[in-house]
Order: sequence, then C-alpha cells, then structure tokens
Amino acid sequence: LIRMPFRLSPLLNTWPGRTVPLHVSYQFPEGDWLDTKRSSLDLMLNGQFLKSLSVNRKGLIEQLWGSIGGRVRQEKTVIHLSPELLHGKNELTFYFNLKAKLKDGCLDDVPDDVLSHLMPETGLDLTELRTMVSVPDLSLFTDAGYPFTSTADLSNSALVLPAEPDKNTLATAFELVSRFSEFTGKPGINIAVALGPNQLAAVKQRHWLVLSPVNDGVMQNVLSGSRLYVSKERLRIRPLSRRDWLASLLLDGQDLNEENADRTLTSREYLQALVSTASRDNNALTVLLTATDSLGLVDIAKQIETAGVLSTVSDDLVILDGGSKALSFQLAATRLDGGVNLYNQAYWWLSQRPLLLLLIPLILILLLVTQVYTLSLIHISEPTRQAEIS
Repeated sequence: LIRMPFRLSPLLNTWPGRTVPLHVSYQFPEGDWLDTKRSSLDLMLNGQFLKSLSVNRKGLIEQLWGSIGGRVRQEKTVIHLSPELLHGKNELTFYFNLKAKLKDGCLDDVPDDVLSHLMPETGLDLTELRTMVSVPDLSLFTDAGYPFTSTADLSNSALVLPAEPDKNTLATAFELVSRFSEFTGKPGINIAVALGPNQLAAVKQRHWLVLSPVNDGVMQNVLSGSRLYVSKERLRIRPLSRRDWLASLLLDGQDLNEENADRTLTSREYLQALVSTASRDNNALTVLLTATDSLGLVDIAKQIETAGVLSTVSDDLVILDGGSKALSFQLAATRLDGGVNLYNQAYWWLSQRPLLLLLIPLILILLLVTQVYTLSLIHISEPTRQAEIS
C-alpha cells in the first residue's frame, strides 16, 4: 500500500468539461507464480475508488501478441480526473493487489523478495489548470481556508468577533486559525482582530472571517449589502423582485434558490450555518460562521472537517444539521477571483450565461430577417412605382 498525500492551491481551477490527467507508471513483479488475470493495481483518491489497473493490456491485438510470446505488460496509463475530486488536502492511494496462481488447489511457490514499483513519473499534470476561482464559494473555505490562506501569514485577513467573545467563540477562532497555518505551513502572525462593529472600519481592506451567534450586534454590519438579514433572532433572506430574478437568470446565468433556502432557515429551531459574501465595495470576501449560540460555532468547526460535509459544501450558503452532509444554496451571483486576464474573464462570463448566448444569435437572425424583408419590400415596390409614373 502506497499513500501519496499532497496539497493544491485553492486558486487552481479549470474550465467546465476539462479534466486533470493522472499519469500512472508502475511495474508488477515478474514470475510464473503471479496470476496476471486476478492481480491489479487499485487506485483511490481521498477515500474514493478511481480504477483498477490490470497487469496486462486487454485489447484483442495485445492478446494475440501475447499468445505468440510478445510482452503485453501495461505499466503506463492516464486516468482523467474530474476537478471536483481534488481539494486543498488530498491523498492518492495505490494498492498492489497481488494474487498468486493456484496449483492443485494450493498457492504456488511465492518468492520472499517480491517487489512492486510505482515509478517516479507518476503524478498529476496541472499544466491546464488556471489560477482563478469563482467566488463566493464555501467549498474553497472548507477545502483550503480560502481566501484567508492566499497569503501564508494571513496578512490579508481579519478575524471579526463579538465585542465580548466568550470562550466557545475564542476556541473556534483558535482552531480555524491553526488549520490555516497547517495548510500554509507558516504561523498566521499577521492576522488582524476586530471586536464588535466599532472596529470594522480598521480592517475593511481585509478578508473577514466572522464568528458570531445570530443574535449578536455585529451581524447587522457584517451582512450589510447582502441578501441576508436577522429578524427576531433568526437568519432570513430578502426575496428578489421579479425584475431582479429575471436579470439574474439572463445576465448572470444563475437561477438563485432563495425560496428553498429561506424555508430551510425558518424551519430550523437550532441553526448552524456558513455564509460567504462578496458584497463589499473593495471586492474583499467575507466568510461567516454563525449559530443560535456560541456552542454551535465549536460544533461547526468540527463538522466541516468530516468527509460527508466536505463533499457536499458548495455555493454561498451552507446549513448544517449535525448529520452526514450539508445543505448548500446559492443566493448571489458569482465573479472570478485570482489571476484573471481579459481572455479568461470573457471566456468565463460567456460560459456562465447560456441563456444570453442563446438569445444573441436569435436577435441577430431576427435583425437579419427584418433587413432582408425590408429590402424585399423596397425591391417589389420599385416596378410598381415606375409603372404608375409611366
């Protein structure tokens, strides 16, 4: 069993439909004792099964070549991974599942010095990935602490707490900052701290990590400019007008699901939620962890480390219920963050708006038909006008 842990920058991303090639180069041991039909190299990524690689190639031509004594060992292959399978912290697992041949119902003689090899050429090809991400997206936070880990010393980050945080809130803050330092490999010595709404102005240029119960006074300032608000100590969502909904669907290409999200929020007697917003004027991001009370913040920090929650977190609102997965909702339009040039911006903008792409050629066709029809009427009316003159 070979384990290969690795980390990836949260900014690495690819275009929809693209994959990340995993090149695998391996060698099974030689010998007549090895049952090549039953033996395999089993691959897993982050606990999820990927593929079983056979000892020999299985094509018809390869089988014919092997029958006359030719070499048919596979030894090299490429597995195309979906980008959704890759997170900030990852682990590839390679298991050489060796099976010996049976001779008269017993295992054949197996040597004591059997070795299988995973060659140095094995690895991910990241050349097609781009340093850009679509925000807000809470999966970036749970996977790799983004946007706070975009600088190793957290110099672009601020920890926003109630004016008088209790021990549960402080324990959650220490736990999350230590995770950021674990990911970056450096202590977060330059993170700023704001206690209460009166200190927010001093950290307005930084990304905010907000830890607060729902009923604390800092919530109103943190949620300012977003569609979320607090009413009667409950988190609620402002509904979109029909005009704003239509504009979001056509111009942003996103059908925002605020009705389901608001219904889920109001049906919870005890709330644990994560929110990500990009509503501030300076494009800084805000990540909010909130709960009915501060004890819920401690539990949120624990839950977002579990595999079931990690695999289901997405979009900009996540509601936890202490179960094995998260409920994710999208409330706001997304934008690109990272190393974005004009080409990538245009490519991404158009790819996010399929309805607009559909309407543009229809409008062009309609204009062309109108122009042709107008010219045809002019052409038909010319002989009639000349006949009337003569």
